[in-house]
Amino acid sequence: MAQRPPSARIAAHEDATDLKGVLRGMIELQQKQTILLRDGLMVAQQTATLAMERPAAPRGPKPENISDFKRLQLVIFTGIEKPLEAEQWLVDMINLLNAAQVPAED
Repeated sequence: MAQRPPSARIAAHEDATDLKGVLRGMIELQQKQTILLRDGLMVAQQTATLAMERPAAPRGPKPENISDFKRLQLVIFTGIEKPLEAEQWLVDMINLLNAAQVPAED
């Protein structure tokens, strides 16, 4: 087996040293990236936990009884003679009362 000349060995050694330096740099960058990702995940988890613990903001006034419900100025039944329209009005009012959580006894 032929030996390489000294200049080739020096060049190979320098290449290996350069490669080691590049690999060390890549490892350091990966470690820094891992730390940043872990810290980011911790912040995201803390933010999510705080958001879950915070009560939801009210979405506007909600009627709590029938008098509040009446003040919403809803469509008034006009006594139309079309049974399907009358039934639809009734269904709509029942759905609105249920959505407003007006107690049945009111």
